[in-house]
Amino acid sequence: EHWSYWNWTKLITIGALLRRRYDNAVRERDAQTEAFEAFTAEQADRVEGWRRMVENWESDPEKYKDENPYKVTARGKTEADVRYEFQQEEAANAKKMLPLHDVSPSGFVYAGLELEDQQRRTRIQVELKKAGTTAQKIDVLALRTKLSRAIVRFRTLQATYTPGALQLLARLPDKPDELPEDTPLMLPSAMPLREREKGCVEGVDALEGLARDAQCAAALIRLRNQLHIKSRFMVYKKNNARHQAANTRSRTLVARNESKIRLHSEKYQKAWDAIRLLRGGDAAKVGFRKLRREDIRMMEDPEELSRREAKKKKSEERRRERLRRMRDEGDDGGRVRNPTENQREVSWIWTVAGATGSDAELEEALRIEWAKARVRSRRWKEEVLLLEEEYRRVLVSFEYEARVWEERARAVQVGTIPVEQAEGAIAYAIRKADMFRALAECVKVAWSEVHRGRGRKRVACSRRTDEGEEGGGAPDDDDGGGEEEGSEDERGDVHSDEEHLLGGDEDVY
Repeated sequence: EHWSYWNWTKLITIGALLRRRYDNAVRERDAQTEAFEAFTAEQADRVEGWRRMVENWESDPEKYKDENPYKVTARGKTEADVRYEFQQEEAANAKKMLPLHDVSPSGFVYAGLELEDQQRRTRIQVELKKAGTTAQKIDVLALRTKLSRAIVRFRTLQATYTPGALQLLARLPDKPDELPEDTPLMLPSAMPLREREKGCVEGVDALEGLARDAQCAAALIRLRNQLHIKSRFMVYKKNNARHQAANTRSRTLVARNESKIRLHSEKYQKAWDAIRLLRGGDAAKVGFRKLRREDIRMMEDPEELSRREAKKKKSEERRRERLRRMRDEGDDGGRVRNPTENQREVSWIWTVAGATGSDAELEEALRIEWAKARVRSRRWKEEVLLLEEEYRRVLVSFEYEARVWEERARAVQVGTIPVEQAEGAIAYAIRKADMFRALAECVKVAWSEVHRGRGRKRVACSRRTDEGEEGGGAPDDDDGGGEEEGSEDERGDVHSDEEHLLGGDEDVY
């Protein structure tokens, strides 16, 4: 009975659901297409080669696997390479002995690392939406709920692989108001050496160390890529963004880029700290340098460049004035040194770039970002078309159901059964047919009415759709009545910031 009611509620609110998804898709399509076109115009001299590379890979990924336009070039082993090696070793060991758990040791380690990554992303999302609308606060609540459930599942794995971690967690002071993104996970690296030796399955800490090495390498590459992109955004904003709309759009792009820079820098530093702890607290044994705030800058930071240009202009004016005075006094003078250029230091994150080189990294970063922007634009265009087709099919389905009930009314064997039963059956069938046509009208109203904005009630459908109820008895507000309140998919309200950020750099979309 509960399932029937739930299905019925979904049926009578499908018009509002489709409209919400459609409004969101149109908004995203316009935003993503505009961003993609601006990016394409800025990189017009490179776009043709990138487009050919993307189309070749899409036509035959196996043939052009070495030319994957979304792949970040990495020296040494990537995170995926390390994880694959772990799985191969565990598959070989599984033939020799029974596993401790359905989830392998490397699966446990990577579950913890993924949880750690979710916590970072959630913290950044909370800051992005700190002063947001009620709907955005609901989005944050859904993220936290999902994260809390994942942490509970991870605790069951810890009972198998790191029981000592649960004992350490039990000793921590109770914090009722602690948020899931601030909850300590207590991976092997966070455990003191003695507890790690006694309270961990042998080899788990070594697995984390190898995974952290790969994390550092990958995060450093992605950090440099995002800094390259920031440089291009800042230059483009300075040279091309005019008027309020263009400046707002540019600031939005820069803000998203800053979020990714922070995400990768925090990931690198967290991995660096974990390696240091796993190797006895000796920073010299980490193999990577510590990342400080002042290290996170471009080789030619646009903001610093602007300041230097202003200083250089003033310096040039003073130099000319000094030369003029020297000529008047009979002194030829000499070249005036520019102290800012001689004193400027390149951050170490660029000196370790190696054979890839800064120019090659810039080209790669721009190509990946352009390819992703293209996919996002195409994805939302396709979503709009799919929703328009889904709307058409809903109307066709309701009309089909109405005709089915009319056929049932005509199929009643009048004269064979009592008159009262025949009249009741015919009336019921006709009422059902009318109800489905009323539902179709409600869908048309929801689809065609003026968009009132999220959180505001839509115009209620006045047609009767069920016995004794207007509009099927379901709420007609923008929250969708019987839908699960925390479901992003049902609300259709995932915003661009969240898609760019939570999608990550590993994902094509």
